[in-house]
Amino acid sequence: MEESARRRSTATLQAPATNSARGRTLVPEPDPDVPRVVRRQRRRDPEDPALIGIDRVAMAVFAAQFVVLLVVSWTVYRTFTISIDYGIFAQALSQIGSGNLLPESTLSDTAYLSSHFELIMWPIALLYPIFGTGFVLLVIQAAALAMVGYTTTAWSADHVRRSDLTTWWRRAIPIVVLVLMAINPIAYATAAQDFHFWALATCFAVLAARDLTAGRTRRMWIWVVLCLLCGDVAGVFIFGVGASAVLSSRATRRWGLALMAVGLGWVMFIAATGHNNASHVDLGYAYLADVPRLDDGAPGMLQLALGVVSDPATPISTVGERHVPILEYLAAGGGFGLFSPWGLGVPVVALLIAALQASPIFIHHPFQNFVVTPFIAFGTAWLATWLATRRSQTLRVLAAGTLVVAVVLGIGNAWRLVPSTFTRNGVAGLVTPEQTDALQTALEGIPDGAQVIASVPTIGRFAEHEWVFVLARGQLGGVREIPIEEEQVAVVIDRINALQLLSPAEQDAVVQELLTTGESEVLVDRDGVTAILWTPPPGQRTLEAGFPA
Repeated sequence: MEESARRRSTATLQAPATNSARGRTLVPEPDPDVPRVVRRQRRRDPEDPALIGIDRVAMAVFAAQFVVLLVVSWTVYRTFTISIDYGIFAQALSQIGSGNLLPESTLSDTAYLSSHFELIMWPIALLYPIFGTGFVLLVIQAAALAMVGYTTTAWSADHVRRSDLTTWWRRAIPIVVLVLMAINPIAYATAAQDFHFWALATCFAVLAARDLTAGRTRRMWIWVVLCLLCGDVAGVFIFGVGASAVLSSRATRRWGLALMAVGLGWVMFIAATGHNNASHVDLGYAYLADVPRLDDGAPGMLQLALGVVSDPATPISTVGERHVPILEYLAAGGGFGLFSPWGLGVPVVALLIAALQASPIFIHHPFQNFVVTPFIAFGTAWLATWLATRRSQTLRVLAAGTLVVAVVLGIGNAWRLVPSTFTRNGVAGLVTPEQTDALQTALEGIPDGAQVIASVPTIGRFAEHEWVFVLARGQLGGVREIPIEEEQVAVVIDRINALQLLSPAEQDAVVQELLTTGESEVLVDRDGVTAILWTPPPGQRTLEAGFPA
């Protein structure tokens, strides 16, 4: 009897038989006497000749994409086309990496931890003493973007490997996903638009989803934890992965419910402890509940839910008004994935969160919606696989049509959006070479211990100081009093790209005060850049920017 069980176990490790007439891989039914781990190994058969070559091609393609993304990142960094969001993270990186473990984010006027609760910054900050530059953040972001492309392609290959499909289908479906992710314009726009942890959170969410569908649940939890360390928004991603797992199959339903609970619990915990200030939940969604401001924590979520239920027309009309960018994000992943379980989880949740914000800027930011593309792309592969495995010839033709149209949508979307990669920022393009040189001169002239006050569109690279403030008038207009915290203050004025925050006359007034009070040294005054190193007179604790309203 033991010998018989041993023969059955050995047989399951052998490659599945192939029907040469039909070109199909015949996958036998699971043998209940064979240990589950053995059956799982068979389902993940790594020797599938139709997919080995695709995996190698995918590695090469996304390694090349990483290089391109690095070039994009270096371009915006070198030219100072990098703004306040990068500055917030660069300030936190430099402060934590220098030993200040609980830094204040002077650019967002709150403790850094209270912004999005992005705990992952602390281990990343260990790199700062080694490299000494915030550019390491952009390298991590580029690596995460490329890794998402490779993982999504490998995930689709895993899925077709577990199906009874011909060699043609097993090659065609992952190749379509590879093409969609390689030309994804949202990835390139994300690399060109400062730094955010959305890309890294997306990478961990996709890795978790792939391991979940492959039955590797222990490793899945590693990715889940890493994803949650990326902040409150990452909890939404994990909730979406869980929702898709519940809808996808009975085998993943239990794990999906657990992920939904973990993701929702993480978001609620961060909200209840007041560590989601930068998500603007209280003001951004208050209109849906018809109140000026939502309450904090769970009561606010209840207000929001009741408001949506009592007046569903408002959110529906808001989403309808913002359908153009939504369609762009869906098209980048082939579109059809929306009609799969994996398109109804993360993509729907992420798009609703961005589209329903009172300000339309959130749905137009590529980095905030990058997570949509990989799940829509995999969903497209899932749908094509499902159609191709049906016995109906009509459905198989429909599967082929789905793949063709998905590629056409992706290419058309990339053709239209890739040329605008460097325009979705505060400069609406790249800083000119002359202004770049002037900003570099200003940067090199600022002492390490100085306070920095700079214009928003080009403030990013000036942010690796303990005290960094934005040079702008008050939020509602009028005078803004900028605190003075150091003996030396470097004021860098971008006279070309910051006119909406400070008029030329207001900029001149700031320069006049710097030159006529205390001691001052002009670091640079050319090509649209004025930078002054200023020692305030004794007793002066603020610098005024803007005119009275």
